[in-house]
Amino acid sequence: MKKSRERILAIVLALILLYFVLLVLLVNIEGEASGFGGASDAIWYLLATLTTVGYGDISPVTPWGRAIGAILMLMSAGVMAWLIGLVVSLFYGKLYPDWWIWKNRKKSWFIFNKYDSLTSKIACSISLKNPDCAFIFLGKADALSNGEGDTLKSQLVVDSSIESIIKRKTGSGECCVFIFSENSWDNITLGKSVLSLVGNSFPVKVFCESESILADIPEGIKLINHHELISRSYWQNNAVRKEEKNFVFIGDGHLSQDLLERALIINVLSKEHRLNYYLFGNWDEFKKNHHELSKVVNMDDSSKHNDSVIFSNDEWNSDARLLENADRIIICSDDADSNAALAAEIIKYFPTNGKIHVYAQTAPSETSCFGTDEEIMSRKLIMDYGIDQVAIRLNDMYREKTGQGCSWEDLSPWHKASNIASADHLRVKIGLLLPDADTKVITKDLCSRAFEKFKNLPEEKREECRWIEHERWCRFHILHNWKFDETRDNKLRRHPLLKPYEELTLEQKLLDDSSWEVIGDLADKLGEEEL
Repeated sequence: MKKSRERILAIVLALILLYFVLLVLLVNIEGEASGFGGASDAIWYLLATLTTVGYGDISPVTPWGRAIGAILMLMSAGVMAWLIGLVVSLFYGKLYPDWWIWKNRKKSWFIFNKYDSLTSKIACSISLKNPDCAFIFLGKADALSNGEGDTLKSQLVVDSSIESIIKRKTGSGECCVFIFSENSWDNITLGKSVLSLVGNSFPVKVFCESESILADIPEGIKLINHHELISRSYWQNNAVRKEEKNFVFIGDGHLSQDLLERALIINVLSKEHRLNYYLFGNWDEFKKNHHELSKVVNMDDSSKHNDSVIFSNDEWNSDARLLENADRIIICSDDADSNAALAAEIIKYFPTNGKIHVYAQTAPSETSCFGTDEEIMSRKLIMDYGIDQVAIRLNDMYREKTGQGCSWEDLSPWHKASNIASADHLRVKIGLLLPDADTKVITKDLCSRAFEKFKNLPEEKREECRWIEHERWCRFHILHNWKFDETRDNKLRRHPLLKPYEELTLEQKLLDDSSWEVIGDLADKLGEEEL
C-alpha cells in the first residue's frame, strides 16, 4: 500500500513538471498575439484542453505552438481517464467500505476471512434466519462469477484483514467471525487474536476450520471439522438397513477414515447382524492411528462372529464380483471431483446390486450424493450445533439429574466426542426398537414409542440391548487406543470395563440399561421440538 501511494505521488509530480515545461514553452512561442498573454491564460488553456471542453477563445497558431498543443491534448485524454479511474478506485477501495461500515455499524456482523463459493453458501444459509444482518467478505469482489451471494441483502467484499475490520465494529450487535484455511493452527491463532483484540468491547464468536480435535481451545472459539460433519451427517441420513452387510469404501484420505471410524462406532446392531467393510486405497495411516483395532473387529477376512475390516492393496476395479455383490459402494476420497468421475466409470463398466453413494457436489443420476455444500455448510450445522442437538440435550439432562458435569461449551473435546458417539447411536437404538421408523428426526412421539417398546422387552432381548451398548462403548474407547486395566487411568487411557460383555458382573451389565432408558427421559423433555 505504501509503495502504491509513492508511485502515484511520483506520477503526479512528473505530470505537473511536464505540464509546467510545456506551458512555459507555449507562452514564449505564441505570445500575446495568439491570446497567451501570461500565466493565467496558459492555465485557462490547459484546463480547457484537459477537460476536453475546448472553447477556442485561446489557441496556438504557430507550427511549434500547435505541436505542443497536440501533445497537451493527447496527454489530457490519458490524464483524465487515469484521474477518473483513480477516483473510482479510491471510492470503492476506501470511501465506499468506510461508508458501508458506518451505515451498518449497529447490525449483526458476520465476517469471513475469504470470499468463495463455500463462504457464500454459509452466508446465504445464515441470511435465511438473519436477513437484516451485515456480511463482510475479505478478498476480491470478482472471486465469484456465477451470482452466488447476490441474494444477500447487505454485503461488502473488501481487500483487508479481519483485525482492521473488526476494530471498526461498534454497537451491541452480534459479531461472528469465520476463519477457513487448510492450516488448523493458523486458523486458531487468528481466532485467538480476534478474541484478544475485541476483549469485552462487544460479544464475538469465532468459528475456525480444523481437521482435528484440539485441546485448550479458548471459550468463544468453535472448531468446524468439515469431514466430521460430512461423516456424521452421512450415517445419520443413511442408516444401515437390516439386509445390508457388505460395504465397499473406494478412496482414502481424511473423509474416508472418518467415515469408517464413525461406522465402526455407530453401526453396532446385534450379535447376528455383522458387517464387512472392504477398503480400497492407502489406509496405512488409519492402521497406525488405531493400533488396537484388531481388538474390536476381525482384520482382513470376513467373520460371522464379528464385524470385519478388510484392507486391500489392489486397485478398486480388480474385484468385479465384490462390486457386484456389495450392498453399498461408498466413493469417498477427499477429491469430490474425482469421485464423480469414478462413479461414472463404475456405472459404465460394472454391474452393481447395491446403491452407490458419492461424496461430490454433483454425480450421475444413478448414484446418491452426500456431503454437498448445501447439506453441510449451513447455519444449523455450523452455528446452531444442529448435528449435536441430541448430544447437547443428553448432556443437559445428565446435569439436571445428577447435579454434576458442565455446560456443553465447557466440555473438553474428549467428553464432547464421547457424548456425540452416544447420541449418534441413540438414533440406532430407536431404529432397532422401531425398525420401520424414520430416525433422521427425533420427536417426542418417536421417543415415547421406542421407550414403551424397550420397557416391554423380555429379559433375553434386554440382555442383547445391554450387549449392544457395551460393544459400542468398548469400540469407541478402543478406537481411541484405550486398554483394559484393573485400575482406571484417564491419562494413560486405561479402564477396568474394557473387557468382553460376558466377563462383566451383573451389576456392571445393568449399568448399560441407562443408555436405553435415556430415550424415555428424552421423551419427557421434548415438546414440539425436533432433534
